[in-house]
Amino acid sequence: MTLTVVGEGVSGVVPGGAQPGTSLSTQVSRSKRDFHKFSYGGVDLHREVVETVNDTTKNVYRASEQIGLIFATLKAAARGDLPTGDDLTDELLPCRTQPDLWELRWTKRRKFSGEFRMYHAEPGDGGPDFVGLLFHRKDVTGAQRDIDAAQDQRMQDAVDRYECDGAVQTRWGHAPGSCSRCVLED
Repeated sequence: MTLTVVGEGVSGVVPGGAQPGTSLSTQVSRSKRDFHKFSYGGVDLHREVVETVNDTTKNVYRASEQIGLIFATLKAAARGDLPTGDDLTDELLPCRTQPDLWELRWTKRRKFSGEFRMYHAEPGDGGPDFVGLLFHRKDVTGAQRDIDAAQDQRMQDAVDRYECDGAVQTRWGHAPGSCSRCVLED
């Protein structure tokens, strides 16, 4: 099976591309997994989520609910508890190879105040299991080619964060065993 990816930088069929069911976020695990929120060089994914959602809605209660749902999704991903099959297209899609990036989606259909996206990687070589790299509100105004180009740029920004030498050396700011930037189970 091949994956068809849409977008200027990755359009077409990606041979050997990741399939939705191959993400760790859809594979239940008995052991605890780390979903780390990128924290390096002044960039903090946790802050990025909070600021982006707060900028989208001025209702503090709605913003708090949406932020809570986003972090609940990350907890579900760490457990391997994201839905598969038809439900998958609204939450998780493979979006890029070399490195493999996954896109988590939150949409207006789910009562969100915008189309939100988070790109994450699953490095698998010594942890963390997941690295949330970039969170943004997808701009869906304008011509489709402009929307695609902006989305491709955000994916490239996520790749740049993932591949940054200092970030790789520090495991993207991860502190195994006691990381304050990892999503923790309640």
